[in-house]
Amino acid sequence: MKNKKDKDTLRAFIFGAIYASDSNKPIRIPMELTNLEYLDKIISGELRGISPALKIREWECSICHGDFELCPHQKGKVYDGIKCRRIVNDMEITDISIVDRSKMPRNRIFDLLIISKHNKKKSYIWHGFEVNVEMDRFTDIQNALNKKLIPEKAAHHFSKFFSVNQNGKITYP
Repeated sequence: MKNKKDKDTLRAFIFGAIYASDSNKPIRIPMELTNLEYLDKIISGELRGISPALKIREWECSICHGDFELCPHQKGKVYDGIKCRRIVNDMEITDISIVDRSKMPRNRIFDLLIISKHNKKKSYIWHGFEVNVEMDRFTDIQNALNKKLIPEKAAHHFSKFFSVNQNGKITYP
């Protein structure tokens, strides 16, 4: 009878946000990190920026809420005390690169989830970095739970930790 050990496995997922142009609404991006050589650089802070390639199909005017390309308002001009902005309504992310600094500083990685498995036992390590909004961290944890990347007990454990500490590293179990 052979005693066959499970091979160590490692998966990593990044969670971050992308802001398209002058839009104030972020696009949350959970994605698997396929090049695990980036892990140490992400953890150290050397690589935290996200540089997306976007295909924008439709812009909305922040003044009249119509199609920005057809409306009479001009980007940057103030109308009745409100600055005209282009708001992305429909877009597709065609590619994402992890970079040291993004041209748009708000486009960055907020969280890193590392899942390792050794001898059929999984462990989860969550790295929480600086966030734009405190609720982003809890949104990322909920996304990981919804995608079945982490069990409910781990999600509760991570949420409890980050409700006290805004940033940090925590392991489950």
